[in-house]
Amino acid sequence: MTVRQNLLVAAHSIAGHRAQRDDLIRQVLERCDLLDKSERLAGSLGLLDLKRLEVARALSLRPRLLLLDEVAAGLVGVEVQEVTQLIASVQQQGVTILLVEHVQALIQALATRVIVLDQGRTLAEGTPPEIARDPRVVAVYLGTEKSTPAPATGAPFQGAPAPDGARRAVLRLDDVSVDYGKLRAVQAVDFEVYDGEVVALLGANGAGKSTLAWAMAGLVPLRGGQVRLDGSDMTRLPPHQRARQGIALCHEGRRLFTQLTVRENLELGAAYASRSATPLKTRLARIYQLFPVLVERQTTRAGRLSGGQQQMVAIGRALMADPRLIIFDELSLGLVPQAIDRIYEAIGQLRAWGVSARRPARGPPQSSIRRVRIVVYAA
Repeated sequence: MTVRQNLLVAAHSIAGHRAQRDDLIRQVLERCDLLDKSERLAGSLGLLDLKRLEVARALSLRPRLLLLDEVAAGLVGVEVQEVTQLIASVQQQGVTILLVEHVQALIQALATRVIVLDQGRTLAEGTPPEIARDPRVVAVYLGTEKSTPAPATGAPFQGAPAPDGARRAVLRLDDVSVDYGKLRAVQAVDFEVYDGEVVALLGANGAGKSTLAWAMAGLVPLRGGQVRLDGSDMTRLPPHQRARQGIALCHEGRRLFTQLTVRENLELGAAYASRSATPLKTRLARIYQLFPVLVERQTTRAGRLSGGQQQMVAIGRALMADPRLIIFDELSLGLVPQAIDRIYEAIGQLRAWGVSARRPARGPPQSSIRRVRIVVYAA
């Protein structure tokens, strides 16, 4: 459906005459800066415009109370500022707003009062500055300051050396390009990930980071170039065979089997781990050591977990394949600060297991991961 058709679905329920609906939709499109995109398919929009469309569709109902759930999730920098300005303009029109949000910049800019929940109960209530200083909120939500950058010690990580002193490339991309129809999404990309290394791939929304991750995992075909793992050509192998060779992908949005238990989700991750000689019980114990909270949750359905716990299961499921290379797509998307701290602590431990990591992200890597190499990618 087009942008305009999405708004029509909502407007039909409150505007009686066609002229009234058309006028309402035009006003909403204008307010949300979508007027020039009204005939585009919603699926073709970038993330920022999709967020605008979500707000616009809600505004097409002429609400008195607007509930916004994670409206800034996945946005960075100027994008957060633009969404903040949009929501502020809606509030100035007399609409009451309730935000369910983790992005602190949005909360600080818009909220007059903040209510913090923990385990289904009210933990604290106050103004944004009061909440930011509350030690209970810091302990269970904002996290500690342990991720503050530490003074650099030693040389940057260069990967594990081979017997002849040269670095071993676990993953190598040579001149990789990906097309979606006539659209060139990835253009002639070259880089390597060395043994035991953590590489962060940075870029704006729409730059092609996730497409590149899918290309490495075999989920989208290459227009040109090669993908090699430990020197072997993976370019024409389907995803399940790449998984057996040692490439694991931790998807954006987690993609868990929500009706299965935590343990069942983890065991599914081992299904294609034919290269591994590590017993299943040992792999499970290793995941539970990495994320102790999953021990008590192992019989709980994955869909009932918090966002942070679901991300732990998604990471654990990928690690159950005992991979040589693990690709994290939007690892911290939608998570509270404390959960992000815990996730990145765990990623820092993967090197001891002989796993290399590649992380597509919109923002810089968490400072608790030391010796990370960064690749900045532009569309």
